[in-house]
Amino acid sequence: MKKINTLFLCIFVYSATVIILVVSGIRSNSGTFVYPLDDTYIHMALARNFAGNGVWGVNGNTHSFCSSSPLWTLLLSSLYFVIGSSIWLPLVLNIAFGVLFIIFAFNFLHKTMNLTATFFAVNLLVFSISLPALTLIAMEHVLHILLTAVFLYFASDLIGRDKCGKSGVVKISFIAFLLSSVRYEGIFAVLSVCLFLLFIKKYKTAVIVGTSGVMPAFIHGAFSTAKGWKFFPSSVLIKRASLSFSSFERILDSIGGLAIRKLWSCHALLSVLALIIISFYIKNSESEEKSLRNNYLFPVVILVTILHLQFAALGWIYRYEAYLIALGLLISLPIISKKLFILLRNWTRPVQPVKLLVLCVSMLIIVFPLVDRGRKMTRDVYYAMNDRYLEHVFPALFLEKYYDGAVIVLNDIGIASYYCDCKILDVSGLGSIEPLNFRMKTDGYTKDDVYEWSSSENARIAIIQVKWKEIAQKIPDQWVKVCQWEIPRNTVFGDTVVGFFGTDSAQALKLKENIIDFSNYMPRNIHITWELM
Repeated sequence: MKKINTLFLCIFVYSATVIILVVSGIRSNSGTFVYPLDDTYIHMALARNFAGNGVWGVNGNTHSFCSSSPLWTLLLSSLYFVIGSSIWLPLVLNIAFGVLFIIFAFNFLHKTMNLTATFFAVNLLVFSISLPALTLIAMEHVLHILLTAVFLYFASDLIGRDKCGKSGVVKISFIAFLLSSVRYEGIFAVLSVCLFLLFIKKYKTAVIVGTSGVMPAFIHGAFSTAKGWKFFPSSVLIKRASLSFSSFERILDSIGGLAIRKLWSCHALLSVLALIIISFYIKNSESEEKSLRNNYLFPVVILVTILHLQFAALGWIYRYEAYLIALGLLISLPIISKKLFILLRNWTRPVQPVKLLVLCVSMLIIVFPLVDRGRKMTRDVYYAMNDRYLEHVFPALFLEKYYDGAVIVLNDIGIASYYCDCKILDVSGLGSIEPLNFRMKTDGYTKDDVYEWSSSENARIAIIQVKWKEIAQKIPDQWVKVCQWEIPRNTVFGDTVVGFFGTDSAQALKLKENIIDFSNYMPRNIHITWELM
């Protein structure tokens, strides 16, 4: 009974924090619930269009493979098909997966920790990765953390046995398939486990699990190319880390230097690696069984971390590395907790107080960046809900009122694609294939490409982040800038100015007229600066 009560208390703390964030966000947005990232709405638009008319795209009649999380989008789409579109559904799903992760983490940690230690460990884990904030982001990240933890847990059972039963191989292969389907970075965990299986000479199992892990990328790629898109999603192509040997610095980056630089800039990951190393040392110094097979989680998690640092991104409201922090804490907290309790029990013996003091001080120094990371992420998510409300919701409402059904040019497409029935040309290349093709030209992607493309599609207006250098330098000279909207803060991205352009003088005059009319509905903290007099 005490175990159930403690588990429910952990779930209550998590759920209460989520509710507080939701209510606070709604109050700051005049009664409107807004997710903190535009990307959430891209998944929602994709899912709604696929459920409604079978089109995998942000525009209702054009395929655009911009999601590297096909399973998450399919899950949303299936529920939209059954119960209808709802802005709350991604949040509800994330709460459910968050609760499942807490149940998994609680049971995993409680195997070697008492209830009190388990309660504090679970809450340290929840708030270090800021699970409530990840839940509010309402994308695939919570499910990715859950599946990665479950995959490595069952893989440990597979590795620990001399003979792999058929049911065990099927189970771990199925989880590998789901893991890489929910997020392409899941392949890092699958690859790391397969390398370890090869190391212990379980070749057949490694091939089966590895094939299951890469299969979703090939299925998605085949479907994508059949519809005229690239093999990889645009989100992967835009953010990918490429190998280059054009200079000494790039050679170093390509062979691990990039991973080192990213790690050095991420104090939370440095802390987690320190915990893993300390835990590995404690376990090996006190255990009679020192075989690598029995300690496989340590090198596997380190390898997953290295692969992610080298080939994937960090940051973006702290969400990309959250699963790495969760894995590191799950494998290190039981060992460090056990060591602390042993030292506390024997603190009167010679030298033990010194060991206890050193370990406690070390843990405080190491854990502080994790707790601070959770605090910052929770704060940033709260602020970002209001930022998206001002930066994206009001332009989307403007488009819905005056340009529904028109062709428009944007660089942030999520909220607009969810609220409006416009044909969106995405100059960033996430929702449109043309910028991806432009980038492959010998002279690169230029403002002339944008002008010719938008003219051929009869685009009427453009709403562009004018302080984002990569996008601002692609604004055609022929467009007429009507005004810019400035919001007081942009916690995640920094740029606070959005420019409104007419694609010609006639469209610019009409755009000015519409903005003047719409300004009656706008909040006072969006400042309009007129360029067209």
